[in-house]
Amino acid sequence: MLTRLDDVYQLSLLGHWVLDKHREDMQYFDKSLFEDFKNLYKGVTEGKQATQLLAEKQLDGVSVTDLLSYGTANAGDDYPLYTESRAKALIVQRAIYAEKIGDTNTLDTRQLTAKVEELTAVINGEEYKPIATDYKGNLFKELDERAQEQIAHYGKGFKFVDEFMKGIHRGQLTVLGARPRVGKSAMALQVARNVADEGYKVLFIPLEMTVNENLQRILLNSQIVEPEELENGTIDRPAVGEYLDFLEQNLKFCESLNSLESIEKLIKAEKPYLVVIDQLSQITIKGSHKDNREKYIVITRALKRIAMEQKVAILLLSQLNRVSTEKKKPTLESLHESDSTGQDADNVLLLYTKDDEEETDSPERETFLRIAKQRNGISGKDIPLMYRGERFSFSPVDTSKRTLAQFMEEKQRKRL
Repeated sequence: MLTRLDDVYQLSLLGHWVLDKHREDMQYFDKSLFEDFKNLYKGVTEGKQATQLLAEKQLDGVSVTDLLSYGTANAGDDYPLYTESRAKALIVQRAIYAEKIGDTNTLDTRQLTAKVEELTAVINGEEYKPIATDYKGNLFKELDERAQEQIAHYGKGFKFVDEFMKGIHRGQLTVLGARPRVGKSAMALQVARNVADEGYKVLFIPLEMTVNENLQRILLNSQIVEPEELENGTIDRPAVGEYLDFLEQNLKFCESLNSLESIEKLIKAEKPYLVVIDQLSQITIKGSHKDNREKYIVITRALKRIAMEQKVAILLLSQLNRVSTEKKKPTLESLHESDSTGQDADNVLLLYTKDDEEETDSPERETFLRIAKQRNGISGKDIPLMYRGERFSFSPVDTSKRTLAQFMEEKQRKRL
């Protein structure tokens, strides 16, 4: 059992952090090292200064005079008490990381090993330089793993997406953007079901709809039930129950889970192939941010890191800003609130219509999926799809019988 730092060391460190002298050190420490000062630690991690902490009464059990004297007596790195406390804290934290190595339920072993090496360098006063070595061995190992790994596909209804994007890849963050009511949740759910049907584990985190709402959409999408059967409750319960038992093996819904920290913990514990998060604007994170743009930057960069560290594919849903009245095709800049969403993602898919049909209850709707960004493939491709509202399903447009122009003409005639 590791021993916590004694009070004087904790006060020394917290004093410096409150005064913003060595706040970068916070990344190294586990909050359990400061159990006696939970409120103070929380305030420091949120970037608050001593005056704010005092006003908010977050300095319970801490002498303000002592705290500030520790921080100001001699604020440089050569301050003996601080130097000693910092070294001791780093050594304790390094031991915590070392104990976790090999425990696959916490962090990837390679990540922990790197943290231990980095802390060792910091403790020794050295600049940590993670220089890559053995290029050939590491690259060939990854290529061998890639050759053996089966790749999940977007699946039924999205054959053209698979053709251009070559499936759904681990380690990548994909953003699916659309205006409200265009069908991004329906598309994400259809993709999740397809991947689960292929035998891959999927975590679906619905932040705007209940699990039962999503299950009803899946039953309609898979054509196991008719809309009127759900409406009046006359479904074939044995058949539906058998399908839902099959679905539950690989498709896992996660309710009441909207903090970034809890999402990361769940991914580490469940180790899925694909994670679907519906949607970006509903995710919460610790700390204060001046606006949503800053908040979304933190979230998307964290999700990209999680995708790489945990070797999972993440599909993140996001809203689009309304396209101009000239009805131009949406671009990366159309992503709601933050251009970093498109910058941080490996792939960006934008779902849109060429008219205002998202504001109607049309049973069928011509919809386009634009590959706005693909880090390792073609971008700028627009894929025509048919959206069937009563089934919450997408399917390829059959251009062998009629052209897209003919289809649009027919729709215009129906309106007149």
